[in-house]
Amino acid sequence: MKTLLAVAALCFATGTVNAKEEPVYKPCSDCTRSEVPAQYKWKLEHLVKSPAEWDAEFAALEKDIPTLATCKGTLSGGVAKVKACLDKAADLGRRADRLGQYAFQLWSVDRDDPKATTLYERSEYLLGKANSARSFIDPELLALDAKALEALIAAPELKDYNHGLDDLLRRKAHVLGTEGEAVASLMENLSGTPYTIMNSITGEMVFPIINDEAGKPVRLDLSNFPAFRSSTNREVRKAAVQNLFQTLDSWKKSLAASLAAKMKADVYLAQARGYDSALDAALDADAVDTEFFKTVLQVTDKALPRTVHKYVKLRQQILGLDSVHYYDLYTPLFPETKKEYTYEESIPLILEALKPLGEQLGADLKKGLDLASGWADVYPNKGKKSGAYCTGAYGHHPYVQLNFMGQLEDVFTTAHEFGHAMHFQYSMANQPYPKAEAPIFLAEIPSTFFEAMLLEHMLAQATDKATKMALLTKRLESMRTTIVRQLMFAEFEMLTHEELEKGGALTAERFSEIYGQLIRKYYGPDLASDQYDAMEWAYIPHFYYNFYVYKYATSLMAAQVFAKRIVEGDETARAAFIELLKAGGSDYPVDILKKAGLDITDAEVLEESFDLFETTMKQLSALLD
Repeated sequence: MKTLLAVAALCFATGTVNAKEEPVYKPCSDCTRSEVPAQYKWKLEHLVKSPAEWDAEFAALEKDIPTLATCKGTLSGGVAKVKACLDKAADLGRRADRLGQYAFQLWSVDRDDPKATTLYERSEYLLGKANSARSFIDPELLALDAKALEALIAAPELKDYNHGLDDLLRRKAHVLGTEGEAVASLMENLSGTPYTIMNSITGEMVFPIINDEAGKPVRLDLSNFPAFRSSTNREVRKAAVQNLFQTLDSWKKSLAASLAAKMKADVYLAQARGYDSALDAALDADAVDTEFFKTVLQVTDKALPRTVHKYVKLRQQILGLDSVHYYDLYTPLFPETKKEYTYEESIPLILEALKPLGEQLGADLKKGLDLASGWADVYPNKGKKSGAYCTGAYGHHPYVQLNFMGQLEDVFTTAHEFGHAMHFQYSMANQPYPKAEAPIFLAEIPSTFFEAMLLEHMLAQATDKATKMALLTKRLESMRTTIVRQLMFAEFEMLTHEELEKGGALTAERFSEIYGQLIRKYYGPDLASDQYDAMEWAYIPHFYYNFYVYKYATSLMAAQVFAKRIVEGDETARAAFIELLKAGGSDYPVDILKKAGLDITDAEVLEESFDLFETTMKQLSALLD
C-alpha cells in the first residue's frame, strides 16, 4: 500500500488524484477544526489519554501539592533530607507541566472551544499553586551557610540538582524570604494573564474582507495575513497590511492596557527582587551580562546604514517602485521563482539539508516529521492560535504547531520548529528532569541552525540564476527578520520598560510613538511611512515573553557560525553541536556554547553576521548586473 508521502508526491507531480485516495488537502484558515483531516492533527492522546484522565490527574495533583509542606524546616538536615524534598518538588512540577502542556495545546488549536479554555485556565491555576507550594525551598536553602550549600552542590546524590543549586547560590542577593517568594510565585503566574487577554482580544477580532490575487473576496485573519503580506500583487499586500493594522488600531486601548500590564509586572517583580531594571532581571536568568545586550544593539545600530538601509533601496530598485512602504518588505523580489509546497514535500527537503548532522539525528528527525508520529498539527483552522511553536512535556515526544499555507516560508518555519523538536527530544533523553529544559538563550540556536542548513542546501542545489537570486534574497530576509527585526523588537522592549521605570505611562499612543521611531531608525530614510504602520506592536506575542526576542538574533548569529563549520565538513563542530542538543539546561548557556566551540560574547561573531548580510547583497547585485 502506498504511503501518504508517496501518494501526495504523485498527486503533486501529475495534478491528478487516484479515485481510491483522498485528494491533497488545501490549507484553509477559515475552515473549522473538524474540516481538517485527522492525519494533519497532532495526537494529544500520547500526552494524556482523555479529558477524563486529565480531570482525575488534576484532582490527584491538587491533593498532593500541599504535602510538599512537610519538607518545610528540614532542609538543614543533610543531603538525604534535601534530596527527598527536591525529588518531591520535581515530581509535582513534572506532573503539573504535563497537564499544563495538554491543556495549552488543546486550547491553542481551537480557542473558540469553551471546554478547552476552561481546561487551560484550570492548568494555569494548578501551575501557580505548585510554584507557590515550593516557594519556601530556595529561601530555606539560602539560609544555610556557604560551606553547607557548597557541600550540597558537590554531593553525588544531588547531581541532578547541582547546577540549579549553584545558580541559586549565584542569585542569592535576589532571592526573597519564604513569604516573599510565595507572593512572587503567585505574581509570576498572574503576569501571564495579559498574554491570555491579548490572545482573547485578537481571537474576537473580525478582520475585513479583502480580495486575493484572483480577485476573490476572502476574510483576512492572523493566520492568512503572512501569506497576503508577501503577495506579489501590490494592491493585495497593501490591503492586507493596512486593514490588519487599522483593525488593531480600533482595539488599541485594550491591547495597550494588556501589554502595559505585562510590562508593569516585569518591572515590579524586578524591583521586588532588587534588580536595577527589568532588563537586568530578565538577562540574569541566563547569567548574561546586561552590557552584552547593549553591545548587540550598538553593533546593529552601527551596521544598519551599510546593510538594511541599503537593502531597502535595493528592494525599491528591483521592484521598480517610486517608494518602498512597510507593505513592500515581504514580497518576493523574484516572483517568477515562487512555488507552492505541500507539507509532505517539505519533509525530504528538510531531511536532505540536515544530513550533515549524521544518520541518527536524521532518523529521529524523519520520525518526528512523519504525519503518523502525531507530533505536528500542520494546517490552520478557525480559532487556532496564529504562528508556530514547539513545546514538550518531559518523558513524552515534542509537539509542533504549524499554520502551513504552502509557501516556501512555511517550509522554513517547519524546519525551524523541528529544530526545537530535536532539541527537546535530545535534552529530555539525555538529562534528568531538573536539567532537561534548555534556557531560552540556547533554545533558538538549533531552530535557526535548521533554517540556515536548509538555505545552504537549497543554494547548493540551485542551478539557475533566478533560483540563486531568490535564495540569496531569502538569506537577506532571514537575517532581516531574525536578526534585525527581532533586535528592533528588543529595543522596543527596552525602551518601553524604561519608560515605566522612569515613571512614565504606556498608552497606545506612546507605544506607537516609540515603535514608529524604531521603524524609521532600523529601515532608514528610503522607507515611506503610512498612517498605521506603528500599530504592528499590538499583535506581536513575543512582547509578552519578557526580553525573549533578542535571543532570536544572537541565536542566528551563532547558528550561522555552526552551519558554516558543519557544511565545510568540520566533524568536531558536528559532534559538538549534537552535544549542545543533549546539554539541555545542565550548565550556564554561555558556558554550554563555549564547550561547543563558540564564544557568543565575542563581538566579532555579531559583526560577522552583518558582514554576511553585506556580502550577500553584493552577490545578489552581481547576479543582477
